[in-house]
Amino acid sequence: MRRRSRSGFTLIELLVVIAIIAVLLGILLPALSYARNTGKTTACKANLRGIGQGFEMFKGENNDKYPVARYATDPWLSQSDAPSLPEALKDHFPQDSPAWECPGDPVVASTEYQCDGQTCRAGCSYTYVAVNLGGSTFTESFFARRLEWQPAETPLVQDYDGGAFEIKPEFGGGTVVAPFFHERRNVLFADGHVADATGIGSGG
Repeated sequence: MRRRSRSGFTLIELLVVIAIIAVLLGILLPALSYARNTGKTTACKANLRGIGQGFEMFKGENNDKYPVARYATDPWLSQSDAPSLPEALKDHFPQDSPAWECPGDPVVASTEYQCDGQTCRAGCSYTYVAVNLGGSTFTESFFARRLEWQPAETPLVQDYDGGAFEIKPEFGGGTVVAPFFHERRNVLFADGHVADATGIGSGG
């Protein structure tokens, strides 16, 4: 009499398969998370390089001087009445370019506020940290004359992250807390190269 062939898994075999899958997921998930974060950082750096090209075109038409702009876009509180950086560079880099938004930014660019009776959006993930360069050449600047820094070690634009930012009272007030977008902050330096913040004031 022929034996009936066994089909299906025993409970032990099923548990072994589940355990193997769990181990594989434990190995793969951190790698996938790292790859995703690396992709966001790379895209963010590409954005900053594009903005850097806008600076170079602006300087080429303005006797090598940097644009006058405040450090942040609306709705963020600023002591300056100068245009925002996207506005100041609009003839050389599109104001509505998606490059103004960092893929790793979960809060800043997407912040909405009321302006002129309608809902507006901040739309920018970056801050113009070297605002006192505006209206001057690099050699005329505080960075060159007082700090004796070179363009390759002078931060120009960086990720707008890792702090609490105030909204102007006319836009409703309040504070937005922005987490860091990446493990290390991305920076566009005054010579046009993009790197992390460790190059600031250290010779690049």
